[in-house]
Amino acid sequence: MRLVSTGVTAALIVAASVGAAKDAPALRPPVEHVYAEPNGTQLKAYVFAPEKQGGQRRPGIVLFHGGGWTMGEPQWTFSRATHFAERGMVAIAVQYRLSDQQEITPHEAMADARAAIRWVRTHAKSLATVLDVKLTLRSGASWTEFSSSR
Repeated sequence: MRLVSTGVTAALIVAASVGAAKDAPALRPPVEHVYAEPNGTQLKAYVFAPEKQGGQRRPGIVLFHGGGWTMGEPQWTFSRATHFAERGMVAIAVQYRLSDQQEITPHEAMADARAAIRWVRTHAKSLATVLDVKLTLRSGASWTEFSSSR
């Protein structure tokens, strides 16, 4: 049920923001942050945001790339992140460990997704603009939508 309501909420926010595209705010380049370091591996979050506008609270979306846990990179979601940021949202493209099916499995990738969501919640006030944590959504390929909603 939570998964369905998240998808519906995301659709409503995105639909409401489409009209704002013609008055798109100026964008800054993405800001790179390290959100976790499991076993010494730096995992990065790339924050896309409109230029600051008086500390206005903004909805956010965390984007996870697809690739079946074995391939991919956050840059695969940069065009979507830019799309959302142009509409006034804070968009965060997240890196996670890729599975080698021996030492790193999909379980570690899901743990990374949860760590990324925790990092966003913890750092919401210090991100590019004031991020409205109550309006932060997760988006990604099939597994990430499930894992990050937990």
